[in-house]
Amino acid sequence: MADTPWALRLTSTVTVLVVLAACDTAPPDPVTGTTPAPATSSLETAGAETVVPVTAQTGPADLLLRTDDLPEGVPEQAQIFEGGDARCPEPAGGPPRVVVTYPEQEIPAQVGLCFDGFDPDAPLEVTVTPPAGAPVRSAADPPLGEGDLFYLLFPLLPGAPEGDYRVTAAQGGRTAAGKLTARLADEARVLFTGPDGAGIHLHLGGFPPGRETTLHLYGPPDEPVARRHDPYRTSFRVAVDARGEAHYVIPVGPESADRCFRILGDDLPTPKGDRGTNAFCLWPR
Repeated sequence: MADTPWALRLTSTVTVLVVLAACDTAPPDPVTGTTPAPATSSLETAGAETVVPVTAQTGPADLLLRTDDLPEGVPEQAQIFEGGDARCPEPAGGPPRVVVTYPEQEIPAQVGLCFDGFDPDAPLEVTVTPPAGAPVRSAADPPLGEGDLFYLLFPLLPGAPEGDYRVTAAQGGRTAAGKLTARLADEARVLFTGPDGAGIHLHLGGFPPGRETTLHLYGPPDEPVARRHDPYRTSFRVAVDARGEAHYVIPVGPESADRCFRILGDDLPTPKGDRGTNAFCLWPR
């Protein structure tokens, strides 16, 4: 499948956690783990709008292993709780339907797509048609779920166009359709995807445009276990584009497996509801 900002993925390997600690501090100086600003992206024109791919920035290989001194004004630890996302409604027992959880979405986001009235033992073809660019199709066995109700996650990543997305599902002669609407985030948020061969991907949206933002990493000091209160480890800068978005990759090594890490930031508010997540876990796959 083409590597587009809205590539359809059938599974998510990241455990969703929410950071409770607030961070309204001034940027520390100096800051470790910095990266250069992203290169200027080429434009891909399709339909009535222009899609701007977001160039990925890659952090240092040892970012998850660092234990720097705590900068002045930065919280000493992050407190988290594990929360669940709203998924799908109860099966209706009627004709096939597509239900989009939170059909009004800010970029970036993982959108839950629910499918009711289809055969869970047969392949389901799902097509997402964005307001710009080519449709994204997935022909695969039914994804997560039980009985006649199942779902998959559709990522709206930095660079995805604003506007209405049409979601269609087909299985033999049974079809259904739904819609979601995407817009730029009006408040800073971070979405995590992966890990994959490159590492953990941080997708930023709603940040002050056209400048760097400072993020602070929290995690277990030594032992590979999840903790309720994680100490400060290091800080790093991410260059934000003119849309207030960025894509930053944190390399992952075997020494970081089975651990959870948290992100706070000078421009990043404490998440609420479905506004985004500020933590990721590297569970063995």
